[in-house]
Amino acid sequence: MIKQLLIVLISIGSVTLCHAQVSAFDTAAFKSKANVALNYYESNIGEQSEIYNGPEYVFLPRSAKGSPYLDDKIDYTNSNLRYNGHWYYNIPLLYDVFKGVLVSTQLQSKAPYILIERYVSDFFVYGRHFVYIAAIDSAKSKLRQGYYEQLYAGKSKVLCKHEKTRIENVSTQGVDVTFFDKQTYYIIKGGAIYTVNSKGSILDVFDDRKKELNNYLKTINLDYKENKGASMAKIAAYYDQISN
Repeated sequence: MIKQLLIVLISIGSVTLCHAQVSAFDTAAFKSKANVALNYYESNIGEQSEIYNGPEYVFLPRSAKGSPYLDDKIDYTNSNLRYNGHWYYNIPLLYDVFKGVLVSTQLQSKAPYILIERYVSDFFVYGRHFVYIAAIDSAKSKLRQGYYEQLYAGKSKVLCKHEKTRIENVSTQGVDVTFFDKQTYYIIKGGAIYTVNSKGSILDVFDDRKKELNNYLKTINLDYKENKGASMAKIAAYYDQISN
């Protein structure tokens, strides 16, 4: 693999050198040769990249209602992720919330596979940022190992754990499967982890500034019930601002 990579790099470098030394060199020919070298890398070496080494992923049969996937979107979306410390761009991703795994496809075969969880530190899907967190325990609450949506990341942090519940209903026609969404919200403050749900429970976390936060909430149009995550992020951000 290393030998092949060196050949590709030398090929691209040779073409570049010739292009620099010979002013009459045809630009189209240069681009064509460079593309051949890059295509060779993608088809013969790219498939062996560390990002493509996860176990096979098996799709579940279609359900009667809902799906195992984030926002019930069953198609891949080209997204960015950081894997083993390196950023990869425009990678097809599908987040299976029910199994708690991130899915992609092989370059050539298009076979679905699971990205190895411990190497995925960040990924973005549908404009949302997810992070991998190892299990954390604190006196107040704890976080299980897995992916969390990062709603706010300042001195305080707001996270959401997305989960799916699978229910089977047996009828004379067979088994109908339904998936239900569940979100659990967490605030990390001062090294402690708090499970929060209501606006009151959030204010309890930030009780040292509760009066200021209540005054702030009166001045903004905050529809907590419609968007819990965004509301929590705003409250945490304002708390960090007035606490500095």
